[in-house]
Amino acid sequence: MIKIFNYALVLIFLFIFQLLFSDFLDINGIFPDLILIFIIYISFRIPAFILLWLAFFLGLMQDLIFSISLIGLSPLIKIIFAFLAIKLVNYHRSLNSIMLFILFSILITIGISFYDILSLFGVHSDSNLFYIYSFPKILYTLIIFIIVNFYYPLVNRQ
Repeated sequence: MIKIFNYALVLIFLFIFQLLFSDFLDINGIFPDLILIFIIYISFRIPAFILLWLAFFLGLMQDLIFSISLIGLSPLIKIIFAFLAIKLVNYHRSLNSIMLFILFSILITIGISFYDILSLFGVHSDSNLFYIYSFPKILYTLIIFIIVNFYYPLVNRQ
């Protein structure tokens, strides 16, 4: 029960941080996806069924708060991302920490790219938008993932 309360507090903090400190996080109109990083870390600690539902509701909340015009796209991406994270967590005992970190980094790249391709190309047909918007967003999220992973490693190995 205490774990669930702690996860809920972290989640509330992430949403409040993204809402109130968006100017602090903003680099030329680009924001990191802190929810993807949260899903990675919580995927090691909660059952798969709960993670999928949580990913859906987190994506829905993210759409309702940040991008009302694309409702449903974030839940779709978050569920796919959570499913792939669950698959990686199932194999984490056979992977070393560096390989697991690299695979999650690739997963972040795919998740953000897929979301941006669907959302940006639905509105604009310019293929350069991917390089102007998505690539910096991927780098920004990966840098935050590296910093978080430095202080809180994905898996504690003995």
